[in-house]
Amino acid sequence: GRRSDSRRDRVSGWHCVGELKGHSSWVTTVAFNPKRPILVSGSLDDTIRVWNLQTGQNMFTLAGHARGVNQVRIGSGGQVLASCGDDDLVKVWNLADGSLLHTLSGHMRDVTSVAISPNGFLLASGSEDRTIKLWKLDKGTLDKTLTGSAGMIRSVVWTHQGDRLVSGGLDNKVRLWDLQSDQMVRAIAGHLNSINEIAVSSDDKWMVSASKDRTLRIWDLALASPIQTLNGHTQEVNTVAITSDDRTVVSGGSDGTIRIWEASTGDLKHTLSGHNSGVHSLALHPSGRIIASASADKLIKLWKWMG
Repeated sequence: GRRSDSRRDRVSGWHCVGELKGHSSWVTTVAFNPKRPILVSGSLDDTIRVWNLQTGQNMFTLAGHARGVNQVRIGSGGQVLASCGDDDLVKVWNLADGSLLHTLSGHMRDVTSVAISPNGFLLASGSEDRTIKLWKLDKGTLDKTLTGSAGMIRSVVWTHQGDRLVSGGLDNKVRLWDLQSDQMVRAIAGHLNSINEIAVSSDDKWMVSASKDRTLRIWDLALASPIQTLNGHTQEVNTVAITSDDRTVVSGGSDGTIRIWEASTGDLKHTLSGHNSGVHSLALHPSGRIIASASADKLIKLWKWMG
């Protein structure tokens, strides 16, 4: 009976269960490896760190970007890592040994976002040069460039079907790109300031955008229409993710909080405080029970659902 007693004593909810220290500047991005207990982070200290989640050890550090790292993303197979930075470059790494596979140059300004297609064949990158580039991941060659965004791009994501891209940035609009025609098919207005990140539900029915206007907005993807607005952050919302069951939205903001929302109602369920500065990136573990948060306080915190 002792185990059940200790479970009763513990408050159910999200608890900070660890922090990863090592970066010497803002941590801008985090991603879980879907296949192994590994977390990857990127920072304005120009490095990418690969962490063993079982020990909390920094397994290795990838130095290759000449300026700050803006985003890291891991392919669904857990083998390939893509990164981008303020050096106008995209880099592709082998996550098993940390070797650099490709350096992709072509953007004229900072590269703010990278996204690997669901089938693993293509890599999309978004830049302050207002273009999205699609690269062949195996060869490291440019496939095509999508133009037509009116502002610098901050976020690019694939639909799970892999037939469309969604982007957001400094023109305050969510843009939908059809990859059959390579055309922008929708520019959805509603936010009052720039969009920092977008996440798409696993069934591709809805998406959520995080904005400098301090709100998150949920949109119907097929109709390109607003469903609801999530209010609660007191400063700009930098990052957003959706749990794999599509029931929960998790956001992080410059107010230093992580907020957990019920997707269907828009109700704020939990507010997690602990960072001493803005939260700039979130990653959700495939289990749905662990959140990694990256902050300007140079720390990565790990939060676990204790039920």
